[in-house]
Amino acid sequence: MWFTESECIQAMKVASHYLGFSFTRNDYLHWQMDHSEYPTAAQIAHRLHGFNEAKVQAGLIPNATVRTSSQFSDDELIIALKNAYQDLGGTFSERSYELWRSRKEKKPSLSTIRNRLGSITELKKRLEANSFSFDAALIYDSDKWKVPLVQFIAGQLSLNAYKKWSREHGAPSVSDLQDYADSYEGALVEAMNRYIQQIKDGRDRD
Repeated sequence: MWFTESECIQAMKVASHYLGFSFTRNDYLHWQMDHSEYPTAAQIAHRLHGFNEAKVQAGLIPNATVRTSSQFSDDELIIALKNAYQDLGGTFSERSYELWRSRKEKKPSLSTIRNRLGSITELKKRLEANSFSFDAALIYDSDKWKVPLVQFIAGQLSLNAYKKWSREHGAPSVSDLQDYADSYEGALVEAMNRYIQQIKDGRDRD
């Protein structure tokens, strides 16, 4: 069966209601076996240039990968962007970058660049203005520094992580949480609000 890009994105959003906002490709693979009306993980990855890229387009938290986070420094990401921009010129875009990357060896993926440096739209503006500095610290302006922190939190608070932790600590199951707060995400929001308040109270005491 043929699926459009929008159908693949919608499938990711539907899956997130069952699997949480930071599910892995393997999580989706098993979920899709019981929901064959949706595209497979391989079909999604093919249509949207990678499973992580599909998660980004669906507004979900991409999964950090050890290879991309350790293989490339921020300066190397900028160099790759500059090289691609020089080769592609006015046709530089997310899609054209991935096509350019497919013809090169050991170039960072689009999701790696976005996760580390920010949106491609903003990066393109900086490329056009030739305003890139090779001081990696300058990249983390505005809210960019939040991206890796959100990834860390998402990984720690994923549905699978909680299932494992609850079994080890005799805590309420996911089904119990759904009874209390309609969904795992709903329970998570309530718990996080309480935790954030505890942090604020601690600051006030200091």
